[in-house]
Amino acid sequence: MLDGFPRNIFQAEYLDKYLSENNISLDKVINIEVDPKLLVEKSLEEEYVRLVGQLTMLSLIQVRKRAFAILVMQILLRDRMTMKKQFLTE
Repeated sequence: MLDGFPRNIFQAEYLDKYLSENNISLDKVINIEVDPKLLVEKSLEEEYVRLVGQLTMLSLIQVRKRAFAILVMQILLRDRMTMKKQFLTE
C-alpha cells in the first residue's frame, strides 16, 4: 500500500476491484498518526530544496548565456580590431 492511498471513493473502488480480480485479501491495516506541524515542516523543507535546485539550474543557464554572450562580443571586438588594423595599414 502507498501512503495516502486510497484517497477517494474512486480509488477505493478501484483498489477493491484490483484486489478481487487478483484474489488478494487485505486483513490488516496500519494507521500511523503524525503531528500535522511535522508534516507541514517536512513539506516546506522539500519544497525549499526543490526551489533551490530550480534556482541553481536557472542560474547555471544564465551564467552559460552570459559566458556565450561575452565570447561572441570578444570575437566581434577582435574581428573589428583586425579590420581596423587592416584599414590603417592600407
